[in-house]
Amino acid sequence: MNVKRMPIQISLLFVLLLGNVCAQEITKESNNLYSTGELSASVTIDNSSNHLQIESVPQLQGSIRIVAENIQTIEAIYRKKARTSSRSRAIDYIDLIRVSVNSTPQGVRILMHAPNPVRWDPDNEAGLVEMEISVPHDCQVEIEAAYFDVDATGPFSEMSIPASLGRIQVSDVNGKTMIGTTNQRLTVERLSGEIDISTSNAKLEAFDIKSLGKPATIRNQVGDININGVIGSVNVKNSFGRIEIERFVPMGGKNFVRGQSAPILMYIDSIRAAEVIVRNQNEDIEIMVPQNISVELSLAVGDDGRIEASNLEFIADIVQQNRLILRSAEGAARIAGSIRGEGNIYITGVD
Repeated sequence: MNVKRMPIQISLLFVLLLGNVCAQEITKESNNLYSTGELSASVTIDNSSNHLQIESVPQLQGSIRIVAENIQTIEAIYRKKARTSSRSRAIDYIDLIRVSVNSTPQGVRILMHAPNPVRWDPDNEAGLVEMEISVPHDCQVEIEAAYFDVDATGPFSEMSIPASLGRIQVSDVNGKTMIGTTNQRLTVERLSGEIDISTSNAKLEAFDIKSLGKPATIRNQVGDININGVIGSVNVKNSFGRIEIERFVPMGGKNFVRGQSAPILMYIDSIRAAEVIVRNQNEDIEIMVPQNISVELSLAVGDDGRIEASNLEFIADIVQQNRLILRSAEGAARIAGSIRGEGNIYITGVD
């Protein structure tokens, strides 16, 4: 009697397991894109463990949005997705993606995992995770997820994204900020503290930066740098891209701005007892300064270049064909500009 019932019991067990596998509903969002519904996890933390670490294997891509709120938990809401032309393959691929949210001695670790090698064709298909995370104010965040776009709004005590290939937008960090991405746009806003940010082949924008200790390092290659609002010291370098710095208040020691084959434009709001060194290879340097500035100007260009200073009262200490040293008022600060190849230097006083 018992032997006869065994096939029925085994069949019922298979049906129950199959039901659990298929319980996660998969919907078609658009052509070739399939998604789960919202999945969530949360961990309660205290002030000593206000730290979030996010890691993803390189086989996955997607987006991460982080918002700091007045809470005592780290909460993650996410969807697992697959880009493929086959619904059955999408279900298989999504089932292979794993997301874990775990407590650690330091805080919380979110890990996104997929098999290596992946089941999908990397040239035509993809496994994705789209995630929204809420964290407490002043959380320390570290992200190692190379193929994910990141949009993060603080306040954070630290933001570290050292090696990314995604588009990044970060705001409101009041401690250390270290961000490096490649071939993608980088936008930062309202940063203060130690700053080191870079991208390439895309635009880099920085708004309202305070670097009153170590100079803020800002780098790009083959893409423009646009800085609007900076107080403190900077070390800006670009290759084959334009540099524009507005609302600049140099403070502290030396400030370096170096370009290669694109114009450098700088608008200095005020400067006292600081030094700004601007160097370009083969394009113009244009600097706007207040008319009542107290500064020494040391300017040099190549053989075919010219130097123009207008709307300023100054004394000429050295006048040579390709070199000028000018002094305005007591000369309390110093601005040095030089071009090694072709290009001109323009200094203009403004009200």
